[in-house]
Amino acid sequence: MKAKRKISKKINKKSSFNLSLFLILLVSVTLSVIAVAQSGRSTFELRKRADEITPTATPTPKNVLPTCLGLSVSPLIGKTPLELTLSCAGVDGNNDITAAEFGLGGDQKRTVEKSVGQYGTIITRVRYDKAGSYVVTCRVRDNNNEWSNIPSNCSNTVNVSLSQTIVTKPMVTPTPTYEEPKPTLILESPTPTMTSAPLPTITPTPTKSGMSQETLFMIGRIVLISIVTILVGLLLKKLIDGNE
Repeated sequence: MKAKRKISKKINKKSSFNLSLFLILLVSVTLSVIAVAQSGRSTFELRKRADEITPTATPTPKNVLPTCLGLSVSPLIGKTPLELTLSCAGVDGNNDITAAEFGLGGDQKRTVEKSVGQYGTIITRVRYDKAGSYVVTCRVRDNNNEWSNIPSNCSNTVNVSLSQTIVTKPMVTPTPTYEEPKPTLILESPTPTMTSAPLPTITPTPTKSGMSQETLFMIGRIVLISIVTILVGLLLKKLIDGNE
């Protein structure tokens, strides 16, 4: 009986231990699930708030128009044809001056393209061939293709008058008198006639009849060779007879 009680106590202790371990494991899993769900909810809320926040657009700075500082015209008065030098100065606060437009009177205009930086002067030359009064103006342009206004200091009046014409009397050219030229006599001295001397006549030298020296020399050689040949033949014959 005592042994059975001990065994039953051991079984009860083991069962209670397993139950406690199971409960601890269940609580741990439950807490983990709750923590994950809570973190996911927080992340979702943060994303939602981030999506609801609209970024503020950076305002684009407005372009500042350039300014025409002055127009210099030299000379302002003259006679035709009058050549002028026009100098237009300008400045731009946030850009560069890239061109100047000159008004030459009426509808006549001239645009000079030249980059002179934030502050600079653009120069051109014009000529007036007709007399009159001309209002000359100028304005400047920046690199955003914006033009300045035309203030009073960028406008001048040019007065052109006619040049004096000198009337000259025509010069009377005298009528030339024609005189018939008189012939000049040239005395010609008679040219001496050269008499040619008679050419000497060459008379051929008569050739002597008969044989020349070369022919005689050849005949002598032949005779001498013949004699030597006969003598050699006789000598040989004598030698042959003596041996027999």
